[in-house]
Amino acid sequence: MIDRSLGCVRCATALEHGDLRCPVCALPAPVAVAEVAAAPRVLRCTDCGAAVAFSGKLGAPHCGFCGAVMAIEQPVDPLEVAAHHIPFAVDHAAARATVQQWLGARGWFAPKTLRDDAVLESLTPLCWAAWVVNARAAVAWTADSDDGAQRSAWAPHGGQVRLEFSDIVVPASRGLSAKECRRLVPYYDLKSTEPVWGDDPIASPGLAGARSNAERCGESINPMIESFDAQRSAARIAVQEAIEATAMTRVEPFIPGRRFRNVHVACLLEGQTTDRVALPAWVLAYRYRDRPYRAIVHGQRAGVVFGDSPLDRGKLVRIGLAVLAVAAAIAAIILATGCGSGKHIPIDAPDFGESCMPQPATFASLTGRAAVQGTLNVHVDAGELVIVDTTSDLLIAMDLVQTGTDLAVTAEVCSINIPDIPLSGQDMPIQFKVPPATIMSVGSVTGTGVLATADQTCTNVMTSPITLVIGARLDPAALATAPLPSSDASGAFPACAPSATTPCATATGTGCACDQEGDSRPGATLIAHNVPAIALDQVYVTLRTTFSLNGQVWSADLIKGEIDAALDQGILACQLTDGSACTPGDVTTVRTLNPAVTPQPGNPSTFTSIRVPATTTCADIVMNEATLFPM
Repeated sequence: MIDRSLGCVRCATALEHGDLRCPVCALPAPVAVAEVAAAPRVLRCTDCGAAVAFSGKLGAPHCGFCGAVMAIEQPVDPLEVAAHHIPFAVDHAAARATVQQWLGARGWFAPKTLRDDAVLESLTPLCWAAWVVNARAAVAWTADSDDGAQRSAWAPHGGQVRLEFSDIVVPASRGLSAKECRRLVPYYDLKSTEPVWGDDPIASPGLAGARSNAERCGESINPMIESFDAQRSAARIAVQEAIEATAMTRVEPFIPGRRFRNVHVACLLEGQTTDRVALPAWVLAYRYRDRPYRAIVHGQRAGVVFGDSPLDRGKLVRIGLAVLAVAAAIAAIILATGCGSGKHIPIDAPDFGESCMPQPATFASLTGRAAVQGTLNVHVDAGELVIVDTTSDLLIAMDLVQTGTDLAVTAEVCSINIPDIPLSGQDMPIQFKVPPATIMSVGSVTGTGVLATADQTCTNVMTSPITLVIGARLDPAALATAPLPSSDASGAFPACAPSATTPCATATGTGCACDQEGDSRPGATLIAHNVPAIALDQVYVTLRTTFSLNGQVWSADLIKGEIDAALDQGILACQLTDGSACTPGDVTTVRTLNPAVTPQPGNPSTFTSIRVPATTTCADIVMNEATLFPM
């Protein structure tokens, strides 16, 4: 509730009942504003923490947000309800019909019987709590843009501008998650707000009678109104972050040039008002095969509906194993292009832009040590179960020896990052990690390359195709074409002598699997997290990639170029979090999916090589990545 008659005596910012200090300049508030009536009793949800006004007629009802029992609480700090609300435009029948349609359109992952077998337990109208902020601020900004750039691709710029911010909605709900609130906010018509208590919210009796007046929030719908757990002063951080996030976009027209990046803002508030508003939504509780779920329908637009729904376990097993194969594929490309890197060339020079410029006309010898950053952009299609464009990053330490137009390359991987793989219907993305032991086991790999000229700046450099095999021993004469070891329908696979857990460095035989990193497991080991329906811990694979590199020598300290790689893989086995092995059927499913990993169209994989001192180690490169490769 904003007191229109009292304001800060220093900066004239409007003050709210209960404010102890001005939100802009922090001057103590007048006593008349800071005094607050004693806190009334509220009903607090024992699960999600949502609070609503207490009424003896209600007893201890179930929470409209999550269905848990609510308990009476006497808060130490005063709680207040919204001063304004947005009326419901979606009635009970429309909300119920929308949810029924939503249940029948949950997609391939949902059980086929979801719409027919789901039991609707309740459909509750709710008004959830939010602050609507209006503010004035002096905004200082900095950014890089192409305006004024000469030899570099970017030039720094900065400035200051005064901006008005209107109707920034900051969620204050505890019954709905921040993610759920963000999905609802864009579809509210904030111009349709109406007073809850009348034209003089300051004269309202606090929470007393809040439930009896709830009908004013939704005509005859009679919703539950969520209370505000904190005064505006306790929400300053959230409000400030919302203003700064909006300012990031608002300053873009003031940045010169056609392209820009690295936008940063700092906001100095010059005035701020905050209204407490109740926003309408329908919350549906339903059960499917004795398990509870929740869906939310927008209170003004019936077409906006989202929520939790069951997933078909059998399909999840397939998708989980598909992603398992995808991760193995990505890891293979990263390990191979990183370790066999007969590529890159040293660079410690500044970034001159996207096109190589022959200034000076010649470069000195490339011989020396280099730090290499690779960005691998791939498109993954695993039987149409997982179709995703993803990017992986790696760091490499590399030694180059130039003899005329010939190059000899020795490289070792320093770090590998396999990107998270998001899945629809799952909050946590699937994650795969390459253990340090696997990275170290690859060791140094050598390759050769050739320069178009021995010393002309911007000359082309390329490597001959390099084939790398991990977790297996193959015939050296057929390294690029011999079949990779992989398990059959019974889970068996060809093992090197004396066994599949013998380290590859000492194992004998060809066409067989061996222990890559010395962990007494066959093949190379990947660590997995959050794979749906499978408590997966590790997967054991054989990997082969053939790759080549093409680039330009920008200077004796800098080479940039593209990576072209092809992949082959074999699935040997996997282990669950309880230490037990995956079934042969699980492994067969992974092998059958056979994900196709191809370059992203129009987005090639790239590398940048920077010269570093000869004593630089992998640990040094990882620690100083931001300095070596500034964005």
